[in-house]
Amino acid sequence: MTHIRSIPHYMASTALVLLAFSASTAVAQETTGPAAAVDSGSIDEIVVSARKRNESLLDVPVAITALSGDALAARGIKDLNSLNDFVPGLRYENSSANRNDRGFATITMRGMYPGDSPNRQAVTAFVDGVAIPGGAIPGMTDIERVEVVKGPQSAYFGRSTFAGAINFITVAPSLTEYKGTINGSYASYNDIDTSLSVEGPIIKDKLAIRVSARHYKTDGQYENVGYSGRLGARETNSFAVSVIAKPIDALTVRGYFTAWRDNDGPSAQSILTESSYNCNAGSTTVRQVNGLSYICGAVGNSNPATLSQNIAPNGRSNFLNITGASPILPSDFIDHMGLTRKEFQANMTADYDLGSHTLSGSFGKNHNQWAALTDTYNRAPDGTNYYSTVYLPYNINNTSAELRLASSASGPLKYMIGGNYYNESIKFQTLAFRPSTTSAAGGITPLSQPTDYQARTFGIFGSASYDLTNRFSISGEARYQWDRIHHIVTPVGSVPTVNLEQTFKSFSPRVILNYKLESAVNVYASYAKGTRPGTFNSNYLAFNTYQQAQLTASAGRAIPTAVPEEKLTSWEVGLKGDFLDRRLRVLLSAYYGQWRNRQINQNLAYLATPTSTTLSTATLTFPDGSTNLWGLEFETTVKPVAHVTLDGTFNWAHTKILYNQCAECLATTGVANTVGASMERYPEFSGTFSATYDHELGNGWNGFVRGDYIYVGKQYATADNLTWLRSANRVNASIGIESGAYRVELFSRNLFNNKVASNILRNANPFSNAAEGVNLIVLAAPEKQTFGIRGSAKF
Repeated sequence: MTHIRSIPHYMASTALVLLAFSASTAVAQETTGPAAAVDSGSIDEIVVSARKRNESLLDVPVAITALSGDALAARGIKDLNSLNDFVPGLRYENSSANRNDRGFATITMRGMYPGDSPNRQAVTAFVDGVAIPGGAIPGMTDIERVEVVKGPQSAYFGRSTFAGAINFITVAPSLTEYKGTINGSYASYNDIDTSLSVEGPIIKDKLAIRVSARHYKTDGQYENVGYSGRLGARETNSFAVSVIAKPIDALTVRGYFTAWRDNDGPSAQSILTESSYNCNAGSTTVRQVNGLSYICGAVGNSNPATLSQNIAPNGRSNFLNITGASPILPSDFIDHMGLTRKEFQANMTADYDLGSHTLSGSFGKNHNQWAALTDTYNRAPDGTNYYSTVYLPYNINNTSAELRLASSASGPLKYMIGGNYYNESIKFQTLAFRPSTTSAAGGITPLSQPTDYQARTFGIFGSASYDLTNRFSISGEARYQWDRIHHIVTPVGSVPTVNLEQTFKSFSPRVILNYKLESAVNVYASYAKGTRPGTFNSNYLAFNTYQQAQLTASAGRAIPTAVPEEKLTSWEVGLKGDFLDRRLRVLLSAYYGQWRNRQINQNLAYLATPTSTTLSTATLTFPDGSTNLWGLEFETTVKPVAHVTLDGTFNWAHTKILYNQCAECLATTGVANTVGASMERYPEFSGTFSATYDHELGNGWNGFVRGDYIYVGKQYATADNLTWLRSANRVNASIGIESGAYRVELFSRNLFNNKVASNILRNANPFSNAAEGVNLIVLAAPEKQTFGIRGSAKF
């Protein structure tokens, strides 16, 4: 298809026209009448619900980044990946194993990389307070506000939030007026994003509905070297309905339902292999090439030659062969290289005002089916043109319910009590089609057996705060939780079914001291504990005795059946306030944490049979990790003069490993315990600086120019800290005009075409033999320089 190549010149010329128009209308303002107000002179207040009640952002003694729908639009944020750039402490990654797609993503907070664990994240995403396992959302069309809450949040949000939580609050339909919005954008590489929403009362002041739909599509930014098509192609079609009902003044009920389908092509990632080896780090367990066995030092750009995936390996019939070999999803769920997802989310919330108390409840249901077919590094194990295809099907279901009673916000004593229920099932399997050394026939090898991760969780929680004086208050929060974990593995062959079940109990408290220096300035200190759910190495029991012996030897230790819960103890101090007559806002937090019983995922190699020559890998979990972490998070907004707004963020997240058992490190350095090293796949330093200038053009129109500078520091591939991704510097820019109903802007993402990969990880090649090394570095291809135009109309 045709891609935008002339937009940079068009954008530049249009920018000059807009600036000239801006200058001329500025002179003409005296005769054209009053213009629409642009700059109110002060920073708007933000209301958040991180403590299950609506409060000013400045009054909540917890580290929170909150972005309104307007702020998301101004920054060009349309998914969790772009949210990364403007939230200190947050890291959202699509990259996993040999994939850089929209399948299962990993959310990291404050450097606490949790490994790829879909059933027990360190950070959980929520929609209107209802948990969404996997964190997938169809976009930002229906989002009124995003709240990113950092540090242990188990007391309010429950399981899998011991590092933080992300809460997406949806737009409530208007009970009083009919209105709608149309949004559209077109950018380089045929990137199209359109959405429509309409809303209004069915019964004025009593019942209203909002309906929205979105279509998103891009051809992908990278050529598929050696094949047709492009890498990184994506498509999403979504539909949503929101309802609000107020049958009586005291009762408000809200419902939200969304369903969507993702249909993506092959993902864009590249690899570095033995051709890039530049060091021998001490390993004696892997094959060396001229004395070299690994890649040490900084890595920057992706390898263009390996940005390649065989889009139809060995014929389409093998797709059906491999997808039909798994019971997780129907055999025709996906029929192309890439990813397919079908998901729906439904939730309902209700608040009943009892006068001195409010009774609130919520219910949610989520069903997420997705599958990926990927070419494993586009490398045939035998040097022929017959490639190995990996198939990953997931079938995720969850149901949750919560009920709580809260006192009114008036008076010195405020309290809340509640309980919740959560039920989750994650079914998955990993299969590989491996050709023979002489033809495309080959066969299918299970890299993991059909597994059902089940969790049934009950929790009771409560909080109380008391104003000791009109400036000083103390708060206490706690949750007691029963987490019933049940793993069922149904292996193929003679190995019996594995059925493991255990209840993990946890207590998660938090105590906060808060002092109000002025009406809009607060300082606080807190102590909190959080837990991450326990698990089993159920897949280990599904291996036969010969395979288990090899896995134990690769690990260098016994492999535990049950892995206990992780624990985090955290101390935090912070300052929040508006200064200079509300022209300067500062959000500052500093923390120290002790992360114990850290669950370490290890990829261990084994041979399926004594006569096998091809290695396979199994992921097993060990509970021995111990890490300390400390850091600083800073956000500021300042309006130094009229019509100018400056925003900035800064994040310092330092981690220090005290004890580790790292099989990957053992394979590269010969040392498994990397004492003193930093955690992998998270930058220690990152930050942004943004500047916006708006100007009254007259006749109700305003002009604006915005620029964002984004810095992401180096990220280590593994805990051995031998290889790291270089720091990246990106610039986004936009220029446009708007009135009360219309907005048009030209924009650029990655204006100066930074080429540093967006993510890095080590992955041992499971198909390695005498012709290949085993220490592979996988790089997620970054977004290229992009130019586009977007606009919106309200009616």
